[in-house]
Amino acid sequence: MERHVSVAEEIPVNEYVRLYILEKTLRQFIIMQLSKVSKNWWRERILGDVWENAEDRKRNEERRLVYSL
Repeated sequence: MERHVSVAEEIPVNEYVRLYILEKTLRQFIIMQLSKVSKNWWRERILGDVWENAEDRKRNEERRLVYSL
């Protein structure tokens, strides 16, 4: 029988940490650069459906974090 491996099992811890740091660094860079264009870049520059989907994912993630505590 074939066993399915989860993503967490596939990525060693060190690589996961590196990816996490890279993602955070890229997010900060993007925010910094787009904030130079407009203080409200997130709402003004992002398409409505993309913005709504991202906000929904953010809210869901926040709920999961609260419930997991």
